[in-house]
Amino acid sequence: MIKRLLFSGLLLLMLIPVTPRASEKATMDALFLPVGTLTLAAPRGVEMRRSPVAFPHSRHFDYTCKTCHHTWDGHSPVMGCAASGCHARAIPVKEAKSDIHPIRFFKEAYHTSCLGCHRRLLQQRHQMVTSGAVMKQPLPNTGPTGCIQCHPRD
Repeated sequence: MIKRLLFSGLLLLMLIPVTPRASEKATMDALFLPVGTLTLAAPRGVEMRRSPVAFPHSRHFDYTCKTCHHTWDGHSPVMGCAASGCHARAIPVKEAKSDIHPIRFFKEAYHTSCLGCHRRLLQQRHQMVTSGAVMKQPLPNTGPTGCIQCHPRD
């Protein structure tokens, strides 16, 4: 009799729908995560000297969002670099001739962050290859480290 009551109680609990709390649902809705390839281009009003970058966002899901979106609070919608005002300076660093830190310029931010990470991966990969160690896993992909790898000629 007791087993039958426990079984019935468990069955009833399994039938009750579980929905997230309002605050959790709002956070989940705000975390729209673009998949696939994003096109990165200069902000409006800036003449691009090279082609836009086809950025494979999905390939970077092994990293936390804050690796690139360093000012994100973890709850608000994620903003693009220029849209958030963090790297909104459009004038090239060499032409600006100001005391503003170069990372404030959108081009410098992408080049420092993306190329810096890719070059560190390339260096780690090189160290793995030259160490002579037997690798149990494939070597990590490094990502592009040259101009035309990101900005193909038209």
